[in-house]
Amino acid sequence: MADEKNQIVLIQFGKRFRQIRRAKDVTLEDLANRSGIAYSSIVKLEKGQINTGIANVIRLAEALGIDKKELMDY
Repeated sequence: MADEKNQIVLIQFGKRFRQIRRAKDVTLEDLANRSGIAYSSIVKLEKGQINTGIANVIRLAEALGIDKKELMDY
C-alpha cells in the first residue's frame, strides 16, 4: 500500500514537473545543463520512475526560474 502511494506521488510530481518545464519552453537538455543533473535522471523523474532528494528539487526549481513550492503544488 505504501509503495503504491509513493508511486502515485512520484507520477504526480513528474507530471507537474514536466508541465512547468514545457510551459517555460525549456528542453530536457537545457535543463540538464542549467541544473547539473543528468539528462537521463530528469527523464526518469518526469516519468515518475525515480525519487529525488530535496537538493535536486531546489536545483531544478532554480534552473527553471521558479520557487520550489511550485513543483510541489500538484
